[in-house]
Amino acid sequence: MRCATIPLVAILSFAALGLACATEKHACDAPGRGHKGGAACPMEAGASPTAVPPGSNAVQNEMRLLNHAWHLSMSAAALGDVSIVPGLFHTVHQARALTDKAVEGGTWKPAKGDLAAFKALDQAFHGELEKVVQAAVANDRAAVVDGLNRLLPSCVACHDAHREPGLPASMMPTPAAHPEHPKGEHPKGEHPKGDHPEHPKGSEHPEHPKG
Repeated sequence: MRCATIPLVAILSFAALGLACATEKHACDAPGRGHKGGAACPMEAGASPTAVPPGSNAVQNEMRLLNHAWHLSMSAAALGDVSIVPGLFHTVHQARALTDKAVEGGTWKPAKGDLAAFKALDQAFHGELEKVVQAAVANDRAAVVDGLNRLLPSCVACHDAHREPGLPASMMPTPAAHPEHPKGEHPKGEHPKGDHPEHPKGSEHPEHPKG
């Protein structure tokens, strides 16, 4: 999926972008992710709104930015300040130009399904996503959350129709090494040899006196 259609450029004025980034501390705090001087809000590692990174394609690049923007937007809404949302989705909108170029140039097509159907789903998705951005500009937190929740099924439907199933390598969990006891130190449920307390040799259990 790709970010909002061309009218979004008018909505996202420099003032809106500055306001979005000014509240980054609410949803984007992370070591090394701060920005100064009105720079663009932080984005997903390995993704770029202006150039396809090596080892990726335009759609993968845009999906990383969309995934990042989506998660941070929900976090911002939960924290009570959606002003960061327009700036986040603006980076996705920028990356859309790279995707359009790949699709129109024939260097990318869906893994399955009809290309025309993919374009129709994509267009509908971004029309709705633009409404989410407009809601964020209006500081309507409830509408932002509602819009993102309503759009999630369309993401699933598009992937079902046009993408091969399975998680990308970047999402696969790394098996954790299970710590093991050093050799010879596994407990066996037995007392160490010679450690059972015993009566001293020659000692006897006391008996009642005879008679």
